[in-house]
Amino acid sequence: MTLKMKFLGYKKEVIRPLNDARAVEAGANFLSESFIFTVAASIILAESWRSHTSAKSRRNYVDDALENLENESAMLKESLERTRQAQATAEERIELLQHENDQLRKILDEVWKKRKVIAVYRYSH
Repeated sequence: MTLKMKFLGYKKEVIRPLNDARAVEAGANFLSESFIFTVAASIILAESWRSHTSAKSRRNYVDDALENLENESAMLKESLERTRQAQATAEERIELLQHENDQLRKILDEVWKKRKVIAVYRYSH
């Protein structure tokens, strides 16, 4: 190390030993700053973890809500399709009943006409 310092042109410095009071003060400063740094780092990590957990929880809630809406939408589509089929069946039944009603009306009109003819025939004889 001495050779390297001479080669680079550095001068040798004399380091004076610390007295006990200054050593204790430096150690106390180191411990207090280490404690503060540890607390700050812990708070940052805890907040990061809380934020991540909160975001994950929110994503899960949104995913569940979306899945529920998709299921509800599928159920409503099925219900709508069943309602449309029931409506189509009802319309076919109504058309059939109208057709039968028309046929019965024609038959009734023919019976009524024949009754009138018979009534007129009886009056005349």
